[in-house]
Amino acid sequence: MQQTREKSARVPFRLPIDRVFSVDGFGTVVTGTLIEGALHVGGEAELLPSGTRSRVRNLQVHGENTAIAVAGQRVAVNLAGIKKPTLPAAIRWLSRTASASRACSTCAFPACGIRAHR
Repeated sequence: MQQTREKSARVPFRLPIDRVFSVDGFGTVVTGTLIEGALHVGGEAELLPSGTRSRVRNLQVHGENTAIAVAGQRVAVNLAGIKKPTLPAAIRWLSRTASASRACSTCAFPACGIRAHR
């Protein structure tokens, strides 16, 4: 029997993007299932492979707003300053940026980008 590795919220987040759309009044939203790490509202994110950086404006898990999403959850991420028409079709990953790599002293999540925590 093959064992499944436990998902960790204490590693840099990785989100394979499976859908991109725009919501009037909110902007660009990407969706996917977090395979590692945790996402926070206000956190920094990077679209790969382009390297375009953004801020997480809002998160939803199963249609409900949330401040944090963790590995294994299906998530919708509202990205600040990103326009859907400017996203090339090759964008397939959303990840934590290098500048957000240090652990948060308040919540201990390495991927925490909540500036009030810094």
